[in-house]
Amino acid sequence: MEEHLSGEVGLGWAVTLGQFDLAELRQLTETTFECVEQQTGTDFGELFYDRFGYLTEEGRQAKNTASEHQDHVQWTACENELGYLAESQAETQELVACVELSAGIDFGEVTYDKSGRLTEAGQLTVRAASNYQSDVPWVACQQELRIVLGD
Repeated sequence: MEEHLSGEVGLGWAVTLGQFDLAELRQLTETTFECVEQQTGTDFGELFYDRFGYLTEEGRQAKNTASEHQDHVQWTACENELGYLAESQAETQELVACVELSAGIDFGEVTYDKSGRLTEAGQLTVRAASNYQSDVPWVACQQELRIVLGD
């Protein structure tokens, strides 16, 4: 996947399909990045974007360094402080419930660890629901619930 379908290609498709709002995602990334820099007193570099609005390689490296700092603890704390984490969790749970209802299948429980990140079991649940029937029910539920990831 990394070689043939990078995260940027996947993100590009998601933006094209209306599953992500690139401007909102950029705002979330920049705000969280700045929060981590302020709270750690560390300069992680700059978030550079290309002419289409996607992070450049240098920008991705800066973001990844900040988000991975202290094993994601500070990034998650900033997301939580800014209200992004709770919103993201609620949207994910709503989407999984919607897909389960439409499919008549219980994919499992969406669970989070104490830092607010999906547990391994929670990741499997979300992956199963989002990939069910080539993601058609997932996308339909996003539209039904008016959820655009990155909001």
